Amino acid sequence: MLPTAGESISDPTLITNEEDILSYCLFPEVAVEFFKWRAIPENERPPTPADLELEELAVVEAVKTPASVEPQHPEVLSPILHQDDYNGMSILIEKASNLQLNELTLKKGDFNLSLRSGTVTQATDTGNISASPIPQPKESKTVDTPKEEVSAAKINLDSYPNTIDAIMAGTFYHASGIGDDPFVSEGSLVKEGDVIFIIEAMKLFNEISVHADCKIVKVLVNNGDLISKGHPLLAIEYT
Repeated sequence: MLPTAGESISDPTLITNEEDILSYCLFPEVAVEFFKWRAIPENERPPTPADLELEELAVVEAVKTPASVEPQHPEVLSPILHQDDYNGMSILIEKASNLQLNELTLKKGDFNLSLRSGTVTQATDTGNISASPIPQPKESKTVDTPKEEVSAAKINLDSYPNTIDAIMAGTFYHASGIGDDPFVSEGSLVKEGDVIFIIEAMKLFNEISVHADCKIVKVLVNNGDLISKGHPLLAIEYT
């Protein structure tokens, strides 16, 4: 049985220094237990409550923390553009060049590519018709609302051996704006270089000039018609 306060220690050898006496006076039961534990050879001592608590905490931490953590591999990102995209871009740029566009923007997801020409050059086709881009007419000169695309199959080309055809796809306008006189009409005599109509493509208004002196026999399309490249627009007779 452990001695209580006021009792003497049965084994005086348990006291090794003055601090032990002071510890016994303040905490007799705890001090005697400690003295007895200290007297046991170091390799035979049972674990103290503090040691047991540390071991318990170590077990809890081991359960919370995985024994091994799999290394994280960075996500493999797919390329923004694939080979098919580059092939498609090449086709689009070629078509934009044929339409005489001065700006082209391509977007795919976060990818954004804008192409702009440094200067606008005069365009010609096999019919020697020239086209030069002009600014969009002012609001007061707004052209008619475009109609549905017309088909060249409805035109009897045998009746009109000489025609001026569209050099690009777009909208046909016979004047520069609403209320303005048409550039030409049936029976008009025109000189080489005279403007004869406008084709609007991608918000770009192109004045088309005639390649030779001629007479306008018939206007084959209506103002505001959507036309495709190569569509007959005017029937002419050379003078």
